[in-house]
Amino acid sequence: MAYTLKERLTYTLAGLAMLGLVVVYALEFAWFNRTLDMPSLAFYSMGVGACIGLALGHYAARHENGLTEKIQIYIFFGLSCTIFGPLAGSLSNRLLSPPAQPTPVEFVSQSARYASRSGPIAGEQPAPNVFEIEFYYRQEIQEITSLTPYPGTLERGDTVLVNIKPGLWGCEVIQKKAVVQ
Repeated sequence: MAYTLKERLTYTLAGLAMLGLVVVYALEFAWFNRTLDMPSLAFYSMGVGACIGLALGHYAARHENGLTEKIQIYIFFGLSCTIFGPLAGSLSNRLLSPPAQPTPVEFVSQSARYASRSGPIAGEQPAPNVFEIEFYYRQEIQEITSLTPYPGTLERGDTVLVNIKPGLWGCEVIQKKAVVQ
């Protein structure tokens, strides 16, 4: 079966778009860990994605005659939109929301550690390059990883500022540059 140039181009672009979505999804996982109440955002995003997928499936399958083809189309659109729903929910929650605000939180602890994908160089003493910071926010302990520590000595219970962005869907996002000096 020979494909025309238009078909080859269409399939190639669709494959590249799907690969791009997977890459964006992988990059968004770092923000999943910084989103407060992410499980409920993911759950509702999957539900909305499933509804949108079934609506798209209904639209795409209306010209098909066979039941098997209709079911395949419904499954493709339903599962695709359900799988990529949390990505759309997280991106829209984070990118379409107002700017981050320094928010007072109750400091719990801060610890320095060394983090590297390849590990330390043999024979070299690694210096800490990331800081695990724990704080109370809305009666829950939140833990973030920051590239900068809070300066000076802080005691448990001190009030510090953290950059928190109010999310579009109500799930707040702790910024990567969370520490307010």
